[in-house]
Amino acid sequence: MSARKKCVYIARYGLRKCSLVEGVGPFDMDISLEGATHAKLIATRLCEENQNREEEQEARISGIYSSPFYRSVHTSNILASSLGCPVKIEEGLTEWLTTGLVGKDHHRPRSAEDLHKCGFGSIDLSYSSVNPIDSGDVAPHFVEDQNMLIKRSAATIGRILENVEEGGSVVIVSHAPVNQGVALALERSSSCPEKSSFKGKLWYLGGLTKFNRPTEGNSLGWTCVYYGDTAHMPIERGYRDGEQGWTLPCLE
Repeated sequence: MSARKKCVYIARYGLRKCSLVEGVGPFDMDISLEGATHAKLIATRLCEENQNREEEQEARISGIYSSPFYRSVHTSNILASSLGCPVKIEEGLTEWLTTGLVGKDHHRPRSAEDLHKCGFGSIDLSYSSVNPIDSGDVAPHFVEDQNMLIKRSAATIGRILENVEEGGSVVIVSHAPVNQGVALALERSSSCPEKSSFKGKLWYLGGLTKFNRPTEGNSLGWTCVYYGDTAHMPIERGYRDGEQGWTLPCLE
């Protein structure tokens, strides 16, 4: 019997309450009612993956790691309700810290404690971020260029996977730039994104990516099972075909 596989799922939230105008805002908005429906559809797909894990010989999802931005946390909280696992607020997954995406007067995102008080009861208050803002060379810093973002995304997912329980699978919920940085790290192309297999591929609202690898013989590396997939999203308004696609400049 082959070794059970560990999985990393990477999700982008669904529709926001309002559109972000770069450099103007709003920067830390919630998902809309429609976006909450999108989160439930992502949750349903992940639950189905969990149910099929024995057939696929994959490990059960044991934790959700979320950007501290409101739209990611709300999405993560909906996923947690379905999956029955905690949400860990990870500053290393925060939005790309550029003036266009977080504003000229960027402030540190809400803490796990403050977010918990907002009603997100699935947050694990015992968890400490493995890559806090301004904590080192590969931590998030305002202002970040693309190379800094890719490096901190790689450092963050590396530290998360070092600390996750043996054999457990995880879900990452963040923003398209960070999600792509995490995917590059798992693909081992952070240092040469121009050679990535993801080049020319957009990450749409509600898009889900899956990587897996055996829990034994980790030198085999991670395999991308699907990337930015939206098969679970509604057909209405074109969500299943892809809405509001985004990609890093190096992957255009």
